[in-house]
Amino acid sequence: MTIQKAIEIKNLSYTYPDGNIALKDINLEIFENECLALIGSNGSGKTTLILNLNGILKGKGHLKIFNKEISDKNLKEIRKDIGIVFQNPDDQLFMPTVFDDVAFAPLNMNLDEKEVKVRVKNALQAVDMNNYENRFSYHLSFGEKKKISIATILSMNPKIVVFDEPTANLDAKSKKDIIKIIKNLKKDGKTIIIATHDLDSVLEVVDRIAILNRTIVAYGKTREIITNEKLFEDENLDVPNIAILFKTLTNLRCDCTDIPLSLDAVLEKFKTRR
Repeated sequence: MTIQKAIEIKNLSYTYPDGNIALKDINLEIFENECLALIGSNGSGKTTLILNLNGILKGKGHLKIFNKEISDKNLKEIRKDIGIVFQNPDDQLFMPTVFDDVAFAPLNMNLDEKEVKVRVKNALQAVDMNNYENRFSYHLSFGEKKKISIATILSMNPKIVVFDEPTANLDAKSKKDIIKIIKNLKKDGKTIIIATHDLDSVLEVVDRIAILNRTIVAYGKTREIITNEKLFEDENLDVPNIAILFKTLTNLRCDCTDIPLSLDAVLEKFKTRR
């Protein structure tokens, strides 16, 4: 069975009006049901690349979503396939109630009232926010707002979900809640892109990693990338804690081949060995 390309980027470049080159010759393929982590230091172009994926920004080059080249003619259809969850949930929540926020996109897709209600219910259930329909979005905690902002995207039922710093400014429990949501989306067959500084939190769901510094510096399987300590140092990125653990265990002549990529999973694995 051939795996379909969800996103195909060829020679994409983007320069801001002030002359700042944000992206240069980006070449990247992301496959259906794959979870990709996009990492890079501040100013590396992560958000700019994300905004090119659904035509909010338009660079030079070629960008296809499920083999459809992004253009003015098909932009509306493209945006049904790809949804972006912004870092700050207040950028997505602007209606009086949670229901209104989550229903906004389906209503603008001209769906009937019954279908809109079903989509709102399913989207809130997917983020574990049942019975929040009548709550005021601006009264919610930051973690709750984050979940509702994800629900506003899921109500469109996109094939691709893009997260911009999904764990930023969250406490430990809220981070775990968001990772659980991402895991479930992956199980449901969604293609996922996570732009993040918090690589340790998302490693357990990530299939591949792309390191961005205006261009793609490195791209490969998760374990292969995170164990390249020099690569992280050269790009001024924090080496993931799990990679430091792998290095320590390797120095102790332990085989790390089958050790999970999540610190929590590692601890659980060692507990079961006792």
